[in-house]
Amino acid sequence: MEELKRRILSDAVVGEGDIIHVDMFLNHCMDINLMEHMGNALAKRFRGVRITKVLTAESSGIALACFVAIRRSTRPKPTPSLWRSPIPCGSLKSTWTGTTWFSW
Repeated sequence: MEELKRRILSDAVVGEGDIIHVDMFLNHCMDINLMEHMGNALAKRFRGVRITKVLTAESSGIALACFVAIRRSTRPKPTPSLWRSPIPCGSLKSTWTGTTWFSW
């Protein structure tokens, strides 16, 4: 994506060990317009492919994954927790599936 290349060339900092630091516009201080454009570009690459989940390798990819999911109309699907107490303390009914989820 040309916009990302331009941004890296103009704003990224090369640190020790030739590591390119992009946290000032992709992680710690996000440029939301750039993230949206990146999400749109990634979603376009997978046009015609059935996508049900967007996963990230680490937490810094969550924002980009959200923009991809929004563009592809992929909705998060809750899953039951593996860790449960014997006493439920609340419930939530999914508006998408009608399933009632209990929190323990």
